Amino acid sequence: MVRKNQIEFYSTSFNTKMYAEENQLSIQMAARNLRYTFFNEICKQHQLKYIVTAHHADDFAETVIIKLLRQYGSAALHGILPKDGNRVHPLLFATKNEILQYAQQHQLKWREDASNDSDAYQRNKIRRHLLPILQEMNPSFSTNLVEHSEFVYGEDKIIRSYLENVSNQIVTNKEKEVILSIADLKNTLAPLTILYHLIEPFGFSMTQSVSLFNSLSSTESKNFHSEKYCITKNRNELVIFPHTNINSVYFEITDCGVYEYNGKVITVKYEEKSLKEIELSKNTNPYQAWFDDGEVSFPIVIRNKKDGDRFQPFGMINHKKLSDFFIDLKYTAAEKENQWLMESNQEIFGWLANESVTEQE
Repeated sequence: MVRKNQIEFYSTSFNTKMYAEENQLSIQMAARNLRYTFFNEICKQHQLKYIVTAHHADDFAETVIIKLLRQYGSAALHGILPKDGNRVHPLLFATKNEILQYAQQHQLKWREDASNDSDAYQRNKIRRHLLPILQEMNPSFSTNLVEHSEFVYGEDKIIRSYLENVSNQIVTNKEKEVILSIADLKNTLAPLTILYHLIEPFGFSMTQSVSLFNSLSSTESKNFHSEKYCITKNRNELVIFPHTNINSVYFEITDCGVYEYNGKVITVKYEEKSLKEIELSKNTNPYQAWFDDGEVSFPIVIRNKKDGDRFQPFGMINHKKLSDFFIDLKYTAAEKENQWLMESNQEIFGWLANESVTEQE
C-alpha cells in the first residue's frame, strides 16, 4: 500500500491466462472477472459501498457496438449503466478526448495501457478503427448514444411492465419446466418480440427466437438449445427445461452380457421360451422385455431420441412417429428427451425406462 495525497492504493496480480483456460473465458473477460473480484474484496474488507470506475462516453459507445454485434436486442443500447449494483460510472457524460484535455490543462498524469495499441481484441479494433470513423461523421456520436440510452432504458421499463402482465397469461411454471402457451403468445401485440423477451433469460439469442417463432406454424417437433436450456414444441405449448435433465447417450451392445452405463445396468441374455411363458412373465418385472432373436441382431445401439425418429409398433404394418407415440403416453418434454432407445439394423425396437435401473433381456 502506497500513501500519496492521502489516498490509499492497493495492488495485486493474477495469472489471467490460467484462469481464462480453467473457466473457458476470453483473456479480456477473465481479466475483468478477476479485477472486480479483487475490488469487491477491498470493499468488503473496508466496508465500502461502491466501486467507482472511470468509464467514459467512448467506452459506452464501444460497449453498445459490441453488444449489437452479439445481438443483444434493445438492451444493447443500455451500454454501461450509470449505476449498476455497487458499481458507479460518473464520467459517462465525457468523451476520452475531453478527459485528456482536462488532464493536460490541470497537469495531471495518466497511464495508458499498452494493450490499447493492439488489434488483438475486438474492443480495440472498434476503438482504434470503427469509432473514429463514426465520430468523424458525427462528432457527438458517443455522447448522443449515452443520452439516447436514457430513453431506451425508460422504454424497456414500459416493455417489462407489459411483459409482466402478459407473461401471467402465457407462462406456467412447473417444478422442472416452464410452459409457454403458443395460442396466448400469438394473441399478444408483438408475438416475436414477446417470445424473445421470455426466452432470452434462458440464454437464447435473437436469431434463435426468430427460428423458433417461424417453426410455430410447423407440425414438426424441433428442439432449440442454449448453453443450459432446451426448448421443445409439445402440441400447443413450448416447453423450456434445463440441460441437466438430458444425458447424451450412445453406446453399443456387441454380445450377451451385463452392461453398466450412466448408472443403469442392462442385462442381455439368450433364452428359449414359449410365447405362453413370456406372456406369464410380463407382469412380474416391468423392466424386462423379450425380443425375437430373428428380428434383433448385434450390435444393439443404445441412444437418445433424434428428430424424425419412427418405429413400427408391435402388430402394426405402418411406422409411427416416436414423437406422436410419446404424446399418446403423455410424456413431459424432459421425459421425451431422457428416453434411451434401442436400435438394431437401424430400426428402433425398444426403449429403456428413464429413471430406474433397468434390465432388458
